[in-house]
Amino acid sequence: MPHVTIRPILPEDEPLLVKFHETLSDKTVMMRYLQPMMLTERLVHERLARICHSDYDREITLVAEGRMARENCS
Repeated sequence: MPHVTIRPILPEDEPLLVKFHETLSDKTVMMRYLQPMMLTERLVHERLARICHSDYDREITLVAEGRMARENCS
């Protein structure tokens, strides 16, 4: 059974954000940003750093971490 944890994004999440963007299809990008956006544009460090360094007084980005729970085999 999968377990999901919702938490604020952290600066250490930038490499995971890169991996996430590498999996997106052109259609998904279009639906997400309402315009075409090249992978190189989405992976600019300054852009990702702005997302990963939240100003908790003004905005927050949440991430969902999923993992599979181990079955109890007794």
